[in-house]
Amino acid sequence: LDKMPLLTKSKYIIGLSCPKYLWMMFHELDKIPENDPATEHIIQQGQIIGQLAKKLFPSGVDLPEDTKNFKINVQKTQELLKQRKTIFEAGIVAGELYARADILLPTGKNEWDIVEVKASTKIKEEHIHDLSFQKHVYQLAGLKIRKCFLLHINGDYVKKGEIKPKELLTQEEITTEVNDAINGIQDRIDYMMEVVNNKEPPKVHIGNGCKNGVECVSEDCWNFLPEGHVFELYYGGKKSLELLKAEIFSIKDIPNDFKLNEKQEIQRKCANTGKNHLNKEGIKKFLKGLKSPICYLDFETFQTAVPLYDGTKPYQQIPFQFSLHVDDGKKVKHFEYLHDSKDDPREWSF
Repeated sequence: LDKMPLLTKSKYIIGLSCPKYLWMMFHELDKIPENDPATEHIIQQGQIIGQLAKKLFPSGVDLPEDTKNFKINVQKTQELLKQRKTIFEAGIVAGELYARADILLPTGKNEWDIVEVKASTKIKEEHIHDLSFQKHVYQLAGLKIRKCFLLHINGDYVKKGEIKPKELLTQEEITTEVNDAINGIQDRIDYMMEVVNNKEPPKVHIGNGCKNGVECVSEDCWNFLPEGHVFELYYGGKKSLELLKAEIFSIKDIPNDFKLNEKQEIQRKCANTGKNHLNKEGIKKFLKGLKSPICYLDFETFQTAVPLYDGTKPYQQIPFQFSLHVDDGKKVKHFEYLHDSKDDPREWSF
């Protein structure tokens, strides 16, 4: 196990989005940027939801989540499977595959249900693929999987006093969707393992197999694009891809007969003239509509999966800071607020 590259469910999901990214996970890990604070916050929110979910299964046995101890996890999982226990983080290896379910529930005489916990308010396609990989691996290892469930956040939950996990979380069965996603999964896995075991990366760029676009972690996939490239088009979407396939890389090179919307047309014009776009009439019209005093407001918010304050919902935007400039034509007054305690920051006085 130590020498053999294992395909985990997280790496399988990466492989679905981009084979080059998957290859880098095994061969150029040092080139993959570390998570930014925003991503770390999302991960922490998921961990909080995961702990709350466990409270719904009081008889469950928690296993180590640390990937460095995965062999201990695998051994203990086998022991608990024989005892028919509800298992949190049940790790199973099947050949070159490794999957760990959030919650594995014994059911019937010799069957199991998989419950995946997500900190989202709805089912996403990646969740289905996530569970399809788990079910596939578990079945390869000889387990009989009956049903698959997604345990996610109820977006309508309103906090009142202590958090109630039964009300905050809602469970949906997605067995049919998971079974559909399993179709062809072994072929996809075989291809991914070919990629992983190859010394050279797959020849992929943003136009021929990667769904990540210029957000790809591998700059090699998109650094052939010049400054002012077609992916900078305002809501370019399919148009940008269409231009890329036609080997039109720069906005300035977009043919005049290629249909663009009003804002995209401005971009094309500016790229070709090198001049800034200035709508003087529009600015004049806007300024005429202003009445004194003129206020300039800027504010910042945060959001959490589990609501912190009574009367709030999951992921509700909570303002915690503002800056207000009031211009009466003679002088400018400034008002500001920055919350610095754990109390509800929405009740301001100034």
